[in-house]
Amino acid sequence: MARSVRIQYAGAVYHVMCHGNRREAIYRDEKDREMFLTTLAEMCERTGGVVHSYVLMGNHYHLFWETLEGDLVAGHRAGERRSECAAHRDSERLDLL
Repeated sequence: MARSVRIQYAGAVYHVMCHGNRREAIYRDEKDREMFLTTLAEMCERTGGVVHSYVLMGNHYHLFWETLEGDLVAGHRAGERRSECAAHRDSERLDLL
């Protein structure tokens, strides 16, 4: 069954979560974590989004992300810059809160 259409509007807050392939680690070391946070900050600057909170676990992460422009897809694409993380990301969920 297909997922329902994603609701997007200015000021929406999403719970974003992403796991590594086969639940493997997505960061090799602290440098990988710092690269992820740098990329996240750049994405927020380019899109005007706000990350209210986040947690970086060994094999996944969670973000509470607000889209000030109401365009979640543009913000998501801005953050897709490839990094040299230990594993590819397997699944990503973007749930409206």
